[in-house]
Amino acid sequence: MPLLPVLFLSHLDVVPVANETLSNWTYGPFSGAVKEGYVWGRGALDDKVGVSALLEACTLLLREGWRPQRTLYFAFGQDEEVGGEMGAALIAELLARRGVMVDIVYDEGGSVGADGFPPYTTRPIALIGTAEKGYATINARVSAAGGHSSLPPLDGSSAAAVAARLVTSIDRRPPQASLVEPVTSLLAALAPSVPGLRGWLFALAASGLGSPWVERLVAEAFLAHDAPETAALVRNTAAITGLNLGFAENVLPPAATVRINFRMLPGSNISALMDYLHRAAGRDLLHLTFEMDGGQNASLATPVTSATNPYFQMLKTALQEVYQLADGGGRVDVAPTLMAGGTDSKHYLPISRGGALRQTPVSLNRTAGDGRRVHGLNERVSVGDFGRAVCVMRRLLMLVGTLPAPAPASAPAAAS
Repeated sequence: MPLLPVLFLSHLDVVPVANETLSNWTYGPFSGAVKEGYVWGRGALDDKVGVSALLEACTLLLREGWRPQRTLYFAFGQDEEVGGEMGAALIAELLARRGVMVDIVYDEGGSVGADGFPPYTTRPIALIGTAEKGYATINARVSAAGGHSSLPPLDGSSAAAVAARLVTSIDRRPPQASLVEPVTSLLAALAPSVPGLRGWLFALAASGLGSPWVERLVAEAFLAHDAPETAALVRNTAAITGLNLGFAENVLPPAATVRINFRMLPGSNISALMDYLHRAAGRDLLHLTFEMDGGQNASLATPVTSATNPYFQMLKTALQEVYQLADGGGRVDVAPTLMAGGTDSKHYLPISRGGALRQTPVSLNRTAGDGRRVHGLNERVSVGDFGRAVCVMRRLLMLVGTLPAPAPASAPAAAS
């Protein structure tokens, strides 16, 4: 029986560049300049490299005369950065109407940590996203008496004061941290190369044999405080992304709006976010109402795709073969991770039998600040990394696109 198709994703859209930062770019953000060993420009990392590497790899294989033994789909959305509702969602609906079911989805995601996983280990590690966090934006509406600015209230009941206290409360007391899959699997992979007591605690917490105290220690004392990237792995994050109040300089505004964007852990839901906001509001709750934002659609965290999935192993093989060859035989670890940001892959999960795997085969040195280039100033990808990305995708296409060898026939029984 022929194997089900495999779906490869990437996206064509990029985030904007603020006009006031244009003069700070070494090369124009939309120049595509190839200079100093890099390809420069907005989207070089997120995610033109994914589209280009996949198409280059496919072109090379076709020129070599290779033909897949199963159907391989490529789908490139144009609005991933704003949720994919008019791109990936519609493509997925079309495939579903046509009765298409795929075995696995490959999308952009984790990178190759050239400097390891700071601040825990410096051993190079490639991360594969086996799940992504949920997404929700909630508006906190403040109602106040308003009035003349010459007579501000004495009890802190102005719209500005209530909004300020809510923002401060969210900033100082973020949602509680906890350990969930696939973060526990990531800790298990990191533990052997993390020195000292911390490595031992990582292994113990990942094993499920440690006490709740150990899990709280790892989640709260370490991961939740060491870096924004690690904190996002163990809690629902709450980010203030908008604040609106006031319409005249001599008027106390009767209303204010605080916009809070959440990224939810697997197992969390909108009710948990509302409970958190009620606690954060405290005594100001009588001045506040909370409502879902009408922008990007809310979504829960995706199911976790198992790292024992054979397609995980194929991607692991492709990454290790290419990067170990590039590094002269040095070891490159591969581990599952939880994606803090969203991808188009979530739209295709209803037509995927095996879930989704998310990986962008380029290396980032976060200690050197490479992580800040994604959506940031001087986004770029090295020419060498782009070449390695092509090689990874070429090898992955070959592994995925080749049917397994048939099992040998049983030998006839010997004559008695």
